[in-house]
Amino acid sequence: MSKRGLIGIAIGIVLVMLLFALPIWAQHQTKIYFDQGGERMVIQAGGAVVVTPGATMNMLYYPAAGQAEVCGSTVITGTGTLPHGLATPVYVNVSLGADFHEDHAFVTFTNISGTVTAKVWKYNATPAPATTGVPINWCIKGIP
Repeated sequence: MSKRGLIGIAIGIVLVMLLFALPIWAQHQTKIYFDQGGERMVIQAGGAVVVTPGATMNMLYYPAAGQAEVCGSTVITGTGTLPHGLATPVYVNVSLGADFHEDHAFVTFTNISGTVTAKVWKYNATPAPATTGVPINWCIKGIP
């Protein structure tokens, strides 16, 4: 076999290897990385951040011009309105301000026409409003 024939076979083998290797390399592209200089973490589509028990995570929020953040704690029995004072709430975060209990197991909210309503639920098979008051911690961001 000539040198030209061996070179052709070698090039063919390398091309076939690349053909199989490219999809593998594409699957392992980093979805979470730090920008050059390490000042900012970027999470691309398909990436996920997992915070394991015992770890803490602080998040920064950069509000758009003209937005404000209001936080507070309100005792609610069943259903109650959160007194945020914003004209247009955009982002709402609520959490129970007390330990888990059968009568107040979890909290949900609605944000309709500028009124944010929190609902505290019992822990049972059929959701029912809580019957004892529990503090609800909340932060609401929006337009004043």
